[in-house]
Amino acid sequence: MENELLQQVLQELTSLRTDIKNVHNNIQSLELKVDNGFSNVDKKLNELAKDISHVISDDVSQAISSQLRDIRTEISIIKSSVGEHELDLKYFKKVTIPTFNSPRS
Repeated sequence: MENELLQQVLQELTSLRTDIKNVHNNIQSLELKVDNGFSNVDKKLNELAKDISHVISDDVSQAISSQLRDIRTEISIIKSSVGEHELDLKYFKKVTIPTFNSPRS
């Protein structure tokens, strides 16, 4: 009887050991899947970050180019305006202001 009881305990322990090994293997498999998943997510996030930086770089460069064009246009307008004022000043330099001699009493 004692021998049978030991055999049953041994079988149960062996069964438990097998179950524990299966659980351990499943956990390792899940850990591997999670690690691969995190690796894939990390890769995707890096790609997304690169794409975002390219989009931002393009948007920023377009905005800067637009602002530079606006500045260039404003400088041209200012040069033109200064040129017109120079012509006006040259004209006024040539104009003589008549002097009136008032009769003395």
